[in-house]
Amino acid sequence: MNIPNRLTLFRILIIPLIVVLYYVKPDRHEYDIFNSIIGGLFMIGAATDFLDGYLARRDNRITTFGKFLDPIADKMLVITALLLLVDSGVVQVWIVIVILSRDFLVNGVRLLAAGEGQVLAAGTLGKLKTTITMIAIILLLFYGLDEMLLLGGLVLIYTGVFLTIISGVEYLYKNKAVILQSK
Repeated sequence: MNIPNRLTLFRILIIPLIVVLYYVKPDRHEYDIFNSIIGGLFMIGAATDFLDGYLARRDNRITTFGKFLDPIADKMLVITALLLLVDSGVVQVWIVIVILSRDFLVNGVRLLAAGEGQVLAAGTLGKLKTTITMIAIILLLFYGLDEMLLLGGLVLIYTGVFLTIISGVEYLYKNKAVILQSK
C-alpha cells in the first residue's frame, strides 16, 4: 500500500478517536482541552487530505483504491466534525443538511457517469468549497480560545455553504448530459 493510501486510511482511523474524545468531555457545550485535541486531530486529517492527493499526483501513484476511498474519507471527516459542532451548539443543523445534500447529488452524478465509463473530476469551485469549509471547521473547533475564531469560523462556514450550493448547481449543469441521457 502506497503512502497516499496510508494517509487516507489514517484520516479514517482518526475519526473514531475524535468522536470518543468528544463524548468523554465533561461538558460538551463548554470549551476545554478536549476541543483543542479534537481540533488538532481535525487539522492533521485536513492536512493529510491535501498531502495524499499531492503525493499521489506528484509520484504518479493514483490508484483505484485511492480514487474510491479518498473522497469518502474527506466526507466522513468533515461530516463528523460538523455533527459534533451541531451537538455543541456552534453550527446549525441546516448547514450539515445542505452540505450532505450537495454531496449526495454530486456522488449520484458520478455514479451515473461511472456506469457509462466516464470519470468526472471535481471543479475549481468544489475544491474551493472544500478548502474554505475545512478552514471554517478548524476555526470553529477552536471557538473557545478567542471570540474572533468563532466569528471567522462562522463567516467562513456560511461562505462554504454558499459555495456548496453554487458548486453543486455548477456541477449539475456541467454534467446535465450524464443526468439526462437515456437508453
